[in-house]
Amino acid sequence: MAVAAPPPAAVDPSAFADLVNQLWLREQQKTTRELRVRFGDGAWPATGARLLRHDDGSFGIEVSVGRHSQPGDIDALYRTLLDRGLPVASVTVARDV
Repeated sequence: MAVAAPPPAAVDPSAFADLVNQLWLREQQKTTRELRVRFGDGAWPATGARLLRHDDGSFGIEVSVGRHSQPGDIDALYRTLLDRGLPVASVTVARDV
């Protein structure tokens, strides 16, 4: 699924969390276990994300970043997602090659 470039997580983790929340809630109605999102190579810092639903209902997020991007404050993003009430088990970073 392709979506518009999100706000930079390093600048506004709450806006990125809102985007993830909207995507997940929409897909959750379809009983999706995995969702991959591409923001495009020009997006900063995240070029994409992978959301994976675990058996306990929580989900993990893998944020893809470009070769020349820094991932930003992943801990802030994780805390913001938890503050939104999302059952996030983990947030990790993967390099987009």
